[in-house]
Amino acid sequence: MVERADDPTSWKKLWDMERTPWDKGDAPPATIELLRSGKIPAGNGRVLVPGCGRGYDAFAAAQYLPGVKEVVGLDAVKLANEEAKRLQAERNVSQDILKFEIGDFFNLKPEKLFDVVIDHTFLCAIPLSLRKPWAQAMADLIVPGGTLITYMFPLGTFTDGPPHALSLEVYDELLLPNFDQIHLVEVATKFHINRETTSEKIGVWRRKQQE
Repeated sequence: MVERADDPTSWKKLWDMERTPWDKGDAPPATIELLRSGKIPAGNGRVLVPGCGRGYDAFAAAQYLPGVKEVVGLDAVKLANEEAKRLQAERNVSQDILKFEIGDFFNLKPEKLFDVVIDHTFLCAIPLSLRKPWAQAMADLIVPGGTLITYMFPLGTFTDGPPHALSLEVYDELLLPNFDQIHLVEVATKFHINRETTSEKIGVWRRKQQE
C-alpha cells in the first residue's frame, strides 16, 4: 500500500509482477458516452488524468471530448508511464495533444490550471489520510468554472483496501466546499469486493468561482 503520496513502491511492485486487475483494456463505456455527450465544457481545452495507468481515460478524452487541446496522463509508476507511451505509439496518437508524465499528483505545479480533470478510481486507491489533500489538490488544479469528473468506485461499506470503499456522502464532504455537483450518472455494472456487492456512479462537478 502506498503510505505517502511520493512513495509508489507498492504500486510499482504490482506493475512489475503484472498484477493489474483494475486494467480493463479501455475507458469505461459510461465515461466515453459522457465525454461525447457535450455535457463537459472543455474551456481552454486542458485535461488532466491522475493515476492514469495505461492511459485509457486520457486516450478517451483526447478522442471524444469536443474542444480538447491538451491531455496530460499522470502516473507515479515508471512502468505504467512506459506502457501508456507504448500504447500511444501503437495507436498513433500525437504527442501534440496527449502527453504522459511521471509525477506526484499531490505536488503537481502546472504552469497553467486544467479545465477538466478525470479521476477514474484514483481516490479509492490512495490512503484515507490523503483524501482531504486530494480534494484540496483538485480545487487548486482546476480553473474556476472548470470540471471534475469522478468515476465513483467502489461505492460500499467494507473497511479494508485498497480499493477503499467510498460513498456519495464522502464525495459530498470532500468536494462541496469548492465544487457544485452538476450531474450524477448511473453505471449499471456491479462488483463483488470483500463479499460485498458494490456499485459505481459518475459524478460531474463544477469548480466554484473563487471569492
